[in-house]
Amino acid sequence: MGQSKVTLHQHPAMPPPQVQEDDALSSFAAESDTSPYVPAPAWQAPGSARKVPYIAAAVGAVLIVAAATIAFVATRPASGRAAAAPVVASGIAFIDSRPQGAAIFIDGMAKGATPARIALTAGQHTLELKMDDAERSFPLIVEAGTTMTHYVELAASPVKPVVSTGRLDVASDPPGAQVTVDGAAKGRTPLTLADIQAGDHAVTISSSSETINRKVSVTAGNTASVFAALGGAAVTAAGWVAFKAPIELQIFEAKRLVGSTAVDRVMLPAGRHELELVNTELEFRKPVTVQVGAGTTVTPAVDLPNGSLSLNALPWAEVTIDGRAVGTTPLGNLTVPIGTYEIVWRHPQLGERRRTVKIPATTPVRVGVDLNQ
Repeated sequence: MGQSKVTLHQHPAMPPPQVQEDDALSSFAAESDTSPYVPAPAWQAPGSARKVPYIAAAVGAVLIVAAATIAFVATRPASGRAAAAPVVASGIAFIDSRPQGAAIFIDGMAKGATPARIALTAGQHTLELKMDDAERSFPLIVEAGTTMTHYVELAASPVKPVVSTGRLDVASDPPGAQVTVDGAAKGRTPLTLADIQAGDHAVTISSSSETINRKVSVTAGNTASVFAALGGAAVTAAGWVAFKAPIELQIFEAKRLVGSTAVDRVMLPAGRHELELVNTELEFRKPVTVQVGAGTTVTPAVDLPNGSLSLNALPWAEVTIDGRAVGTTPLGNLTVPIGTYEIVWRHPQLGERRRTVKIPATTPVRVGVDLNQ
């Protein structure tokens, strides 16, 4: 077979296409962008490599705007509606008294009468209860969401009777003289007359040999004294003794009652006297020697012994004795001078109780209260 000959004709090289420049700045493109060329991945369209950063930035901006919008909507009150007012914590105070019907004042404002349930803001208030002559005032603590019970015993002040009488002491030297007041026989000296009508009175002191007339003025609630010296005795042969004691004591001489510390002073003949001061209810007896001067008053001091007092309360209470704070229960073996005292047990939620207690010299006193009742 003959071989065929293939002749390849080579075309002359074509000149490169001419690039048209739009303006003078396009000729500096190579100098302004010197980063190396990175081929696009197979899945990426040619020419889209530079668009990815811009898309990411746009998405981030959208997310930021959305978050800000959500925060604004969450904090903004609903359209046309005011923000909710803050809730004020409050509690209930149940206030009762014995006797009932006492007027209630909270922080100076009238709140009705006992018993009553009163809604109050949580915190400390001032509670006042008033009934007739009785009036009590103390702090009132209210806790949020709870009911506090306050029970108060109101001891009305006793109505003091109108005093229109006084006391008259009549003595003589020598003793044993007959005494008449305003013409009425009253007994023999030494003589003490209680409940003498206030005003001026004529007093006659008579012995077998002599009669002496005196005019005396008696004032309400006080003691007047008359002394007569018979048979030439010195007019100043008598004096007075006035004991200063916080409790009432009877005064005895030779087992005979000669007076009481309830009066201003007791008239006695001048000289030395062996007296005994007695209060049976408080288990107290004490001998006292006094020297009575003629026409003068002697005022010996009286030292009182101490008694023993123990106090308790359920669940607990702060205690005052005659207005003086002594501590929180239980309180055992308190040393207190004998006498009569007002004791107050006070609890911030359960109110208070009060009692009048006599403390004697030898027998211990134990008193407790249940504030839950």
